[in-house]
Amino acid sequence: MKQTGKPQPTIDPTKCIRDLRGVTPQTYAMAEDGRKGKWLRVRRAELVLRLATYADADGSNIRVGSNELSVQMDLSRRTVTYLLDDLSTGLGFLENQGIDGFYKTRIRRLNVAAILRAAAAAPSPDDNPHAQDNGDHMRKIADPHAQNSGVHAQSSALHAQDSKPNAQDSTSHAQNTYCAQPTSSPASLPATPPPSVPSGQKAEVVGLAGDGLAASKSLTPEDILWQQMREHEDFPEEMLTAVPRKAQDEKRRVVEQLKAYGVEAVVQALATWADERDMGLTGLGTKWRAWLEEGEPLLAKEKAEQDTLAKLTKKKAADQIIIEQNVQRQKDEHTRRFTTDASPENGASVENYIEDFVNSDED
Repeated sequence: MKQTGKPQPTIDPTKCIRDLRGVTPQTYAMAEDGRKGKWLRVRRAELVLRLATYADADGSNIRVGSNELSVQMDLSRRTVTYLLDDLSTGLGFLENQGIDGFYKTRIRRLNVAAILRAAAAAPSPDDNPHAQDNGDHMRKIADPHAQNSGVHAQSSALHAQDSKPNAQDSTSHAQNTYCAQPTSSPASLPATPPPSVPSGQKAEVVGLAGDGLAASKSLTPEDILWQQMREHEDFPEEMLTAVPRKAQDEKRRVVEQLKAYGVEAVVQALATWADERDMGLTGLGTKWRAWLEEGEPLLAKEKAEQDTLAKLTKKKAADQIIIEQNVQRQKDEHTRRFTTDASPENGASVENYIEDFVNSDED
């Protein structure tokens, strides 16, 4: 049957993958990644590429569930949910849409333009010699007009090369003349001493490098408290990917809790809240806001329990001291009263006391 009307556009199912395969993991970095930063960036990049295999050319119509992704990536479903939350809420690279009526999975859309813009700004030529080429590639995809300007620039460069042969000949002749002349150099040059660091600064640098909580001089006491909390062994895993919002000043408010209650009390209260919260934390995009709204009673309870435990510990230590003193006093009294070498009590020894007692019974 012959088709009529406007021709249907050709759909390229691999376009989304080809657009995103050059994006480096650094593009998916978040300010609160902490110690697991590299692992999280690589996992987010892998997740984006896997989502792209299910997407249309523009990144839309992704219909795959968390269970399937967890099997493909060999991760727990909870971890995949956290990574999806990072891409959508934390970075804005993923849009959650409706629910598929047949598969009952969420329909998602990759914001390809936002990812490419972030990728063009993320690489640094100083860190990676290929980063400049990668950034140019991302800018061309994000802005099609950049390709036209690149073509014009290449034409100008070709035109400029036509005028170079004569200049190259004269340059090569000058180089030959220069090379023919003997050059003299001193037999020995004084060695340049390596830069030295004062001993005080060396100690300071070593201390900063060896301390995991103070990796740079710019860390404030508030930053150190925040890092101590996140690196605590009982800090809930669900909160590792949570990003405090600057507009609500959430980080400052949590730091105030750390100052008021201590790191231990806040971490234990956070762990209790994450385990016992009725609706859980999965899929919650504003975890720190929820904590600030719901966590104050848990903080007060945890602080009261710690104070009670401290009092009991102090009282137990005091009681132990009293017991040890009483035992020692009884030992001293026993030694004083029933040792024959001791001085007689009221002018009589123990033997005299026993003899008087026996004599009284005979009478």
